[in-house]
Amino acid sequence: MDLLRSQTSKSILVLGALSGAFILFTGAVGMIAAFHEREVVDRFISLGQLMLLIAPFVTGYYAAGKLRALGEDAPVLLGGGMAIGLMTAIPSVILLLFNSDEFRFLLDLTLRLIPFVAASIVAWRMYRAGNETQAVIGIWLLVAVLVGIVSFSFALIFEIKGDLRSVLVNINPDWVEVVTFDNRKDLARGIGTFALISVAAGFAGSILFLMPTVPRRALIYGLGVTVLIGAFGETARLLLQENVDRDTLREI
Repeated sequence: MDLLRSQTSKSILVLGALSGAFILFTGAVGMIAAFHEREVVDRFISLGQLMLLIAPFVTGYYAAGKLRALGEDAPVLLGGGMAIGLMTAIPSVILLLFNSDEFRFLLDLTLRLIPFVAASIVAWRMYRAGNETQAVIGIWLLVAVLVGIVSFSFALIFEIKGDLRSVLVNINPDWVEVVTFDNRKDLARGIGTFALISVAAGFAGSILFLMPTVPRRALIYGLGVTVLIGAFGETARLLLQENVDRDTLREI
């Protein structure tokens, strides 16, 4: 049972981290802000915001399958989906805080703590493995220095550049507007909205997996068609206008 719990927790942590990294990466390269210009449902949700939902939804669905293979029951599957949704939002939430002037001190504090935390984790594992105290202390110092050099380099870059936005150019007000679901001026509300929606998406993915096969397939096909039409409907309309005469278009 302990091994099962360990495998379950590891699966949730790994999948949640991957989902969060995907959202963070697409935001850092500018995809989320760029896709925000295309609306899937007019004046309701954009393609950029939909990306924020698809990642925890799909990951929650996939995680439910993995957890079921481990022999877990429905409550664990649903809880795992919610946990994955929350973990998906955490990296972007941290970046939101680092990007704001009000919480800039968190970035400085994190860069100072990272070397000590990383060195302590490595040293603790060596100690648990039965290594001698002198070796553990030596490794702690080595890791602290090496990680400290990297951390100090980042701190120096941010100090020279002035803020995070000067380093990550795509982490701009447009990105903040998408991630906070149009609550850029109220950061606390925007972060809460993003976290709740992400948790709900992960939960929905788990529920979809638990549904009977027929309605599950119907929902998957229906959602897929809706997304495709919303995302590429304008493109399809332009192609039809160029290649099909007006009378045929009226009949369609």
